Amino acid sequence: MNRLTRFFLLFLFLSTAQLFAQTNFKDLENRDGKWFLKGSAKPFTGQFVEYNNDGNIIGKGKFLDGLLEGQRMAFSDSGDTLFLRTYHKGSGFGPAKEFYPGGKVKQEGELKRNKENGVWKFFREDGSLESEITYANGVQEGECHEYSASGKLIKKYYIKGGNVEYGHTVKKLMDEGLQKYREGNYQEAVEAFTKAIAENVTIAEAYFDRAACEGLLLNYKQAINDYDTAIVLNPTYKEAYLNRGCAKINIALKNGSKSQDLKIKSAACEDLHKATELGLDNEEIRQMIQFHCESSKLQ
Repeated sequence: MNRLTRFFLLFLFLSTAQLFAQTNFKDLENRDGKWFLKGSAKPFTGQFVEYNNDGNIIGKGKFLDGLLEGQRMAFSDSGDTLFLRTYHKGSGFGPAKEFYPGGKVKQEGELKRNKENGVWKFFREDGSLESEITYANGVQEGECHEYSASGKLIKKYYIKGGNVEYGHTVKKLMDEGLQKYREGNYQEAVEAFTKAIAENVTIAEAYFDRAACEGLLLNYKQAINDYDTAIVLNPTYKEAYLNRGCAKINIALKNGSKSQDLKIKSAACEDLHKATELGLDNEEIRQMIQFHCESSKLQ
């Protein structure tokens, strides 16, 4: 083998070794936003690996001219992946994921200059999809969805300029229903809210408002059904718990003291207490609970 060939092979071996060498992150330092090998005047280019005190890898990635480039990963002390992000010239730019301990995806989407863009998906710890949120330059903007643990779409809405909207047709029908309610035309209000629900079945407020009107029409069972749905869509809807409790009390009072109605009244008291637990607490509610929910009243 001639000298030129040997020199070329040696150069190729050294280049390959440098290419795959991983620099310990502790040997790097940040100067004015760029990363350098300690003692070096040239911005660092190459792969790095980060270790915890026990010598386990907790991060790895790559710098190009002192800036993050390509895939950056972080790990827990036990080795679980915490996040995965893509960088370009030091900024998050491309696919990004965050993980629960154990490896299941917590959220995923796209970054652009370190800010969320497009549709981001958020998952529960069991892996089920919880929501889809649309972003523009790091701000929620556009169509959004929320899902039940079983995968059913339970809420669909739009965010524009920081405000939640449900679409022009739905808003118009909701406004119409509220106006009919203020005028005392409860049946017409029910019809308007029913049309709004037909346009978008995921709006808790539409079920709540229709239930309130049904209650004023003394249709307590229909009202309770709508309050049930409103609470499924919004489990912390304290006003729905309060109104559902009142509707159940009205049913119990209307029917007398049958054992079945005592169960209804007991369930009503659970709703009233839940409303107060969620922060809806005033003297009128406390008096209602005291009057209807004493143990002697339920026997």
